[in-house]
Amino acid sequence: MSYDTNGLQDVFLRDDKLRTTLKVDAAAGEYGITVALRAHLTIGSTALANQPINFTLDGNAVGTKNTDATGLASLSYTIPLSLSVGTHTIQATFTPYTTYDASIGTNTLTVSKRKTKLTTTSITGAVGETVTLTGTLRTVTGNLPLPNKTVSFAIDGAPTVTATTNSSGSPASLSRYRPCPPARGR
Repeated sequence: MSYDTNGLQDVFLRDDKLRTTLKVDAAAGEYGITVALRAHLTIGSTALANQPINFTLDGNAVGTKNTDATGLASLSYTIPLSLSVGTHTIQATFTPYTTYDASIGTNTLTVSKRKTKLTTTSITGAVGETVTLTGTLRTVTGNLPLPNKTVSFAIDGAPTVTATTNSSGSPASLSRYRPCPPARGR
């Protein structure tokens, strides 16, 4: 210890906290797919087990997972339909209450366009008769319904009719009058 000219004691504090590193893996997927948000916590080359890692996506909290024996925290995350196509920032944060330093890691979640399938029912009808068109719009991966999407139908190349899908991915039923073919001259 030392004293300054006013007789006050100088106290020196040492920060003995262990420096941690948090590395986040990149992730990718389509809407409705569950991906793993993964972060690896280490002190040097040694894994740090049983520690809480907080995950955010574009600044919004998505969950917390503890690290396993290998220092890995893996959080299952289902990409919502509301998330836009493109890259989003994954951030993992370690905020210890012990002798470890806090650490933050970032990487990206890349959301791609979803592949879709439209399943329609077969219909038959006579010329001049009204027919009802039905179908269901879903994702190829996960078979999830796609609500509030416009579906277009054409009958024998006639002008397209459209409907908006409901919460189960089915468009409102469409009734379409099937006109008579034009008369042919002799």
